[in-house]
Amino acid sequence: MDIAAKIKERPILFSSSMVQAILEGRKTQTRRTRGLEFINEQPGIWNIDQASPYLNEAGTHTYVDFYCGTDEAIFHDIKCPYGKPGDRLWVRERWAIHHEEWWTVFYATDDHNEIAKVSELKADGSVRWRPSIHMPRNASRMLLEITDIRVERLQDITNVDAVKEGIESYWSGGSAARLYKSYITQEFSTYIPRISFFSLWESINGPDSWDANPFVWAIEFKKI
Repeated sequence: MDIAAKIKERPILFSSSMVQAILEGRKTQTRRTRGLEFINEQPGIWNIDQASPYLNEAGTHTYVDFYCGTDEAIFHDIKCPYGKPGDRLWVRERWAIHHEEWWTVFYATDDHNEIAKVSELKADGSVRWRPSIHMPRNASRMLLEITDIRVERLQDITNVDAVKEGIESYWSGGSAARLYKSYITQEFSTYIPRISFFSLWESINGPDSWDANPFVWAIEFKKI
């Protein structure tokens, strides 16, 4: 079979702040728990087989084998819902329809000086945004190519990878160091990227979601 024929496209949702991070080239990784719900009911009892992740025989999906404790006879293999390296993810984000032409799309991260051209306005003049989950393929403006997929525990993220998750930062001249954003307080209050990512994860997934330390798909990508 032609390798090109095996390349698939699948949708993926991103918040507006993470879309902005991708557009600015700050975000090249994402961590997701989809498909790992069974394992994450008791993540502490599972280990990952050293041969994982791997491609199935058809070369269409990435798989990972988990075994329970030290007993490799109790195992569970899971297919990655995002495909394999080389596959593509089309981004779903908050959107609205342009006033003058039906398929001219307006995105939540765009220049809001164009807001008067949006047809879907509330009575107060604000945009009636359509949820990202409802975005069809032909309204998406961004395509990502997967370059690597691995599985790890959430808290195993390094400071380098936390930066690749697109966390916001700025160079503090007063302290001669880079400060990273807390997504809980919305302040630039930490010098440690992992702490910033921790706050980002909990702002999306709720309190104590970091402490649960689930297994995640760590997906690296490039914008194409």
